[in-house]
Amino acid sequence: MIDFIPLQHYATVVYSVMLVFIASLCVMLTTHRYAVMYQPHIRNDVVRLWGWACFVLLLILLGLRPISYAFGDMGNYNRHFLALQAGGAFRGTDPLFELLMWFFSQFLNAPLFFFFCAVVYLVPIVLASRKMLQRYWPLAFFFSIAQFDFYGYGVNGLRQGMAASIFLLAVVAERRWQVWLWAALAIGLHKSFAIPAAVLVMVQITCNPRHYVAGWVGCLIVAAALPGIGNMLSSSALMAGEYDNYIDPGTVFVEQLSTVGFRVDFLLYSLLPILIGGYFLFLRKVRDPFYSRLYCLYVGCNAFWLIMMHTVVSNRIAYLSWFLMGFAIAYPLVRFRGMPAQHQVFSVTLLVFYLFSFVTHTWLR
Repeated sequence: MIDFIPLQHYATVVYSVMLVFIASLCVMLTTHRYAVMYQPHIRNDVVRLWGWACFVLLLILLGLRPISYAFGDMGNYNRHFLALQAGGAFRGTDPLFELLMWFFSQFLNAPLFFFFCAVVYLVPIVLASRKMLQRYWPLAFFFSIAQFDFYGYGVNGLRQGMAASIFLLAVVAERRWQVWLWAALAIGLHKSFAIPAAVLVMVQITCNPRHYVAGWVGCLIVAAALPGIGNMLSSSALMAGEYDNYIDPGTVFVEQLSTVGFRVDFLLYSLLPILIGGYFLFLRKVRDPFYSRLYCLYVGCNAFWLIMMHTVVSNRIAYLSWFLMGFAIAYPLVRFRGMPAQHQVFSVTLLVFYLFSFVTHTWLR
């Protein structure tokens, strides 16, 4: 266990480590065009080495952190782990996660369980990035870890973070049975991923990016005109259990929940993949079936968040689309041509994208 980093500074240390990796990568990429612009014969050795180094260090920092309420819900997970170890009953929600916790409580120990959670959180991001961009995989990986809630779902919202990473494997899977297997596993880890799975079904049926963007705009209008609709939906069978846990005054989450209301900051943040995708799909007329599906999946999931924006769990629901942001931004900037000095655009976008997370979680908290 890592006990030499003060708990009150642990998040700052992790964010600072990621800043060093991302900033140095961006400097490197600005002078090496083909480290960003996809070419099948380019080995990209330095970028891949940087990606592996960051992955290993994050696995150590997240997987070997002390067990403490300083990491939010980690303390509650450990309390339930100890209850299972003493013969306690299953909670009955998120059966796959419960099964994993029960197995570790009976045959191993809590530190190994939390390390395993970190592995499940990080490894699928690497695997999905490699599947999507081959030797350029670190570019998608770094965009994924630059996402606003990456750290939070690695140490606090463990079930949802693990489910999101597993769902990424469904996004990049080529065979239909693999898509639904990974999606089912994600739902087993956290039932809220039935929402992205439902959008994925819709994308398999119809995948017209213009229609999804029009639907997104429609949901934005509804969210502005009927702010109470999200609270009505939050009482549904799918959301009720998690919603009640998040708003229980006795839980550790209350002070960490998002501000209730029309979130202009979240809205502008969510727009970035939509605007980048719109540029390539609508203005540059790019035709790429995989990216069209990825774009529609992100827009559809984010549209659901718009409806739920006014609820107290707005940030939790936003993550059901935000976990896709890294892939939705990196893929078009690497695979497609359409901008002058596109490698520099990529670098600046990645750095600014991460600085929003860094400043918010270190300077403004």
